[in-house]
Amino acid sequence: CIRDRLKMGPEDSESFAGIIRKRRILHGFMQTELSRLSGIPAFTTSRVERGRSFPFADFLIKISGILGMDRSQLLMCAALAAIGDHRVKNESLHNIITAFHDISGREPGIS
Repeated sequence: CIRDRLKMGPEDSESFAGIIRKRRILHGFMQTELSRLSGIPAFTTSRVERGRSFPFADFLIKISGILGMDRSQLLMCAALAAIGDHRVKNESLHNIITAFHDISGREPGIS
């Protein structure tokens, strides 16, 4: 995930929302299947994928393994996307950065 490649328009396939959607489709999951596996309501996934809401860290952590994504990298991408998106509240950004910090302290090779 490179910040320069992240565009913030929800309709853009390279937006953070688009990345989540593309990974779900790549793994062959419908939103309802991802919901069942992650415990996250399909409505929430739909809103995130359409760029209508920005995910909190617990959403990202729950879907990362299911979608074959590294948790710390996904959280870092989310933080960078949040910084570039004026619609994201400080609370969401703080939540993601705190989770990244917590995870990076437990995973080897992350500093």
